[in-house]
Amino acid sequence: MKQISGTFLREDGTPAAGATLTLKLNQDASSPSGQVMAALISITLDSTGSIPSGTQVWANDELSPATTFYHATVQDGTSGTAYKRRTFTSDDFLPRHRSGRN
Repeated sequence: MKQISGTFLREDGTPAAGATLTLKLNQDASSPSGQVMAALISITLDSTGSIPSGTQVWANDELSPATTFYHATVQDGTSGTAYKRRTFTSDDFLPRHRSGRN
């Protein structure tokens, strides 16, 4: 597993504090520890709109098949869907600052 980081902003430039980052693997996969299901992973962003320190997910280069990727969405009670993207996992899993809809 690898640590992920990222900070999300609302369209008005304020931190997406308390918003929920949802990750979903596009398919079931195998990891060194066994099967990884394509289940939803929900992460509550901190007061700065950041993924909490120490948050880890299975990275693409740790999974088989090698064609896996995550769908990432940030849902914010203030402004709705603040971010939506199909993201390949890597050491720099998510962008540092995102605002608006993609």
